[in-house]
Formats: sequence, structure tokens, C-alpha cells
Amino acid sequence: MSAVEDRLAELGLLVPEVALPVAAYLPAVRDGNYIFTSGQLPMVSGALAATGKVGVGPGQVSAEDAERLAQICALNAIAAVKALIGDLDKVTRVVKVVGFVASDPSFTGQPGVINGASTPGVFTPGMTSFWPGLIAGVVSALALISSEIEMR
Repeated sequence: MSAVEDRLAELGLLVPEVALPVAAYLPAVRDGNYIFTSGQLPMVSGALAATGKVGVGPGQVSAEDAERLAQICALNAIAAVKALIGDLDKVTRVVKVVGFVASDPSFTGQPGVINGASTPGVFTPGMTSFWPGLIAGVVSALALISSEIEMR
């Protein structure tokens, strides 16, 4: 187990097996010293952990649950990196996180949802969970998921 995985375990988090793609794409690719992950969904054991737009109405995902789902997405991105390079201790930093939140038009808490993806920011000792990013609220998303995360 890597030091990164040890730090995640201290937070009560585990790096899952890489999620299988749901379409024709690769979970991650390497170009020189950079690794780019595809948008990762909140998949747990091969199934979506939850579906629905973020909001407060019936059938919608709460902001708190969506934040947890974004964390699952980030862990899946980390798993994609691990599957590509083997040892997460080789990662020196996360350059950028891109997050999409499928939400009700009245919902304005997209940054709080994507903060769930910041918790696993443990690639180097003392590294904070801050990096440049993009957060976008969208009207619709693949399979009615609440969030999707990609890392660079």
C-alpha cells in the first residue's frame, strides 16, 4: 500500500478498483509526466451509487449526499490513476479538478458539492486540497447522475 493510500485510510477512505467505462473511452491516459482522467461517475461495485439532480424536491439528491457522491467520483479518478501507474506515491500533485453537477435550476450550491472531491487531496505530505478547478452546473447529465469529476 502506498503512503497516499495510507493517508486516505486515515480519513476512512479506500481506493476502489478502477470503474469500468460506461462508453468507448479510457479511464485515464498518460502524456509525458501528466495523467488525465476521464470524467468519473459515482460508481460503487459497478453500479451508480445514486441518481438524480441535486436539489430539495422529491426524487432529488440532497447537497450533502451529492458532496459524498463527488467524493466517490474523486476516489474513482484516483483509482484510474493507480490502474495506469501502479503506485500513487509517484503522483506529485493534482494540477486541476473539473466537476459537473447536474442540478435543479434553483440550486446554487455547486461549489459545495464539488468540495467533496477535495477531501482525497492527499498526494503529498502537507499538500492541501486546493487546486485550480472548474465547476459547472448542468441541466442534464449521463444517467441522471448528480456529479462527475475529472482530474489532471
